[in-house]
Amino acid sequence: MITRRAAAENAAPAGVFPLNLALAGRLVVVVGGGPVAARKVLGCLAARADVLVIAPIACEEIVADAAAGRLTWRQRDYRDGDADGAWLVVAATGDLSTDRSVEQQAEAQQTFCIRADDATAGTARSPATLRRDDLVITVGTSATGPGGRADPRRVGAVRTAIADALDGGRLPLRRHRAGRGRVVLVGGGPGEPDLITVRGRRELAAADVVVVDRLAPQAVLDELAPGVLVLDVGKAPGRQPLPQHEINQLLVEHARAGRRVVRLGGCDPYLLGRGEAEVAACREAGVEVDVVPGVSSSPAGLLMSEPDDPDAVPA
Repeated sequence: MITRRAAAENAAPAGVFPLNLALAGRLVVVVGGGPVAARKVLGCLAARADVLVIAPIACEEIVADAAAGRLTWRQRDYRDGDADGAWLVVAATGDLSTDRSVEQQAEAQQTFCIRADDATAGTARSPATLRRDDLVITVGTSATGPGGRADPRRVGAVRTAIADALDGGRLPLRRHRAGRGRVVLVGGGPGEPDLITVRGRRELAAADVVVVDRLAPQAVLDELAPGVLVLDVGKAPGRQPLPQHEINQLLVEHARAGRRVVRLGGCDPYLLGRGEAEVAACREAGVEVDVVPGVSSSPAGLLMSEPDDPDAVPA
C-alpha cells in the first residue's frame, strides 16, 4: 500500500516542488541574449509576463520582439539592482561566473532564479513544455542519471514521445468539464484510416461529437473515446438523407452546448464536402470553426461536378 508520504516523495525529486507560475503582467528579468535566452523569453511572453532582457548583444528573435514592443531590452551587461522588483530571474549568459553572480543576487532578494546553464543549480527549474490547443503538459527537468547528474535530454525525449502519442490520437484528449464549444471540419483523405492527417487524428481524440458521412474512413470511429456521440448523416439504402441545412444546424447546436464537434468527411472538406456552407453557417451563428485539410489528389477535382446547392445531400 502506498502511503501519502511515499506518494508525495515519488511525485517530485527531493527539494523540488512542482509549481506553475502566474506571470501575466509581472516582471521577469532574463540575463543573456543568445538562443537559450530567446527560448526562455518565448515561454515568458507566452505567459504574458513583462519581460526585461539584459544583454550587450541579442539574437534576432529578441531584437525583433524588442522592436515590436513585446519586451524591453537593455543593451548592456547586467548590473546590481537590475532584478529589483522581479518575480523571476533567468540567468542565461552562458558565462559561469556571470550566471552564478546573477543567481546569488536574485537569491539575496528572495527572487526565484532559473540557471539555464545548469539544471541542478538555481532556485527554480524550467520544465520541458508541450502545448496542444488548450492543453499544456510539462515534463520536469529534474530527472537524474548515474551519480545524480541532471539528464535534460532524457526529459526532452519523454516530451517528444508524449507529443507523438498525442498527435497520433493515442492519448485521451477529451475534456471532462464543460468548456467553449467549437467545430472542426476534418478531411478524412482517400478512405484508408492511416491516410488521415496527424492533426485530424488529434481533433478526433478530443471530440465530444463526430458528424460523419459515408466517404469518411469508418475505421477511425472505432478508435474514438467511450462516450463520444457519433452522428451518421451520410447516404444509406433505406434511410432518408439529411439535408445540408440540417447538418449545419446540428454542428451549431452541439457547439453552442459547449461540445467539441468534428465534422468528418472523405477527401477534403472543400473538395468532396460542403465545407464552405458549413463554415459559413458556424460563423454566422458565432461558433468558432476551423478546417483540417485532407489528403487528396488533383484527379479528385474531376468529381466536383455537382451544382453548388446548399441543400444538396452529403455523400
